[in-house]
Amino acid sequence: MIIKTVMNILLNLKKWFTPLKNVPWLAAGLSPFLRIRGFMPRVRFLMGFTQDNSEHFSVDPGAGYIKGIYSKNGRINKILIEQNKVNPAQIIGRWLKKEGLLTVPVTVSLKGPNTLIRYVPFPRVKESNLKTAVSYELNNLIPFKPNDVYFDVFVVDENYSAKDYLIVIAIVKKDYLDKLIEDFNSNGINLAKITLNNISLINLLLSTLTVKENLALVDIGSFSTLVNLIKAGIPCLSREINISPADSLRRIAGFKDLSLTEAERLRSEEHTSELQSH
Repeated sequence: MIIKTVMNILLNLKKWFTPLKNVPWLAAGLSPFLRIRGFMPRVRFLMGFTQDNSEHFSVDPGAGYIKGIYSKNGRINKILIEQNKVNPAQIIGRWLKKEGLLTVPVTVSLKGPNTLIRYVPFPRVKESNLKTAVSYELNNLIPFKPNDVYFDVFVVDENYSAKDYLIVIAIVKKDYLDKLIEDFNSNGINLAKITLNNISLINLLLSTLTVKENLALVDIGSFSTLVNLIKAGIPCLSREINISPADSLRRIAGFKDLSLTEAERLRSEEHTSELQSH
């Protein structure tokens, strides 16, 4: 059901991404981090597509589960996977303290209605002046008031046209991010970098891509699905859509008069039974 719906959405996006026939698919769950130029006074917001071998902890505080990896010298040493039942900063801080990692720099990857990614053609300017130039046009490019958001920009295609770059604009609402920073700081977490899940997924893909090809990158989360389109090795569209396994759980819960937890347990038991029967 979810895959079919995502496919229908992608097939309706031909004006964005053609052709869609024979498109390879990569589904990923845990988002690592990606880098961009810093933009906030207290926390760096990262974009850009490179890797880092330094010691760090990267975490995705998902609505269903918190997923994190601690890596050092390019190797994953420890993994956090825990159900998100309370304030995620409390869970992350408690785990880092238990593992003796409270001083390690932390990258957090975000998604949801308080975030936004847009790819737009933009007139060529000096890259050092790009963010300032975009700030003057921001009101026409995003559905939020410019004063209500933190944003950063990055050139994804320098050869988009004779007059324009293709840029990506990454946005987080200020009230949401300020509260998150406060929560992380109060739990002793060394929050160093902020990114968005879709950009993280693209970074993961492009770090392994050897051929510039057309790709659709999909992450089916507990409560939403992330969709990214890559055209000839260049990202061109990132969306978060409200289609997820939680939809089917809500239907099961309503039909059988169960809580979501009970519905999830029932679905898990049925799935286990099907596997054993085979």
